[in-house]
Amino acid sequence: MSSTFELPLPVKILRFFTDNGSKRLTIGEVASIVEASEEGIQRILEGLVKRDILVREGESYYYEETPQSRELADKVLQVYEKARKPPKEDIFKELASNMKVNPYSLEKRLIEEGFSPEEAEELMIKELDKLVSEKMPRFKALHGYK
Repeated sequence: MSSTFELPLPVKILRFFTDNGSKRLTIGEVASIVEASEEGIQRILEGLVKRDILVREGESYYYEETPQSRELADKVLQVYEKARKPPKEDIFKELASNMKVNPYSLEKRLIEEGFSPEEAEELMIKELDKLVSEKMPRFKALHGYK
């Protein structure tokens, strides 16, 4: 998961539990991990228990993978991924603005963000052409950019 775009708290908690198997944690431990208040964490954890995604045992919560819990967790995470995915151009601009311009590094980061190598290359060419057209008209004229 990329840290470029911050996850909302319920998704961050769900992702933590599904990524860490049956690790049992108290509300305070979860709050410390996701850096949030215990009150907010408790409401989220109880909501995930009511939806049969997490299990509560005493003061601890954990994720027990069953076909039902996996399906529900996957649906929640997939809906969020679709909704949160910024336009490709925004991903490119965010990554390009935070690193030295090195096409190989940039392409690698785009692939880490979920782009295929072909999509990454196509996006880089498109955005670099746009940058040259808008910001460097003299360069454009000298080097025959369309």
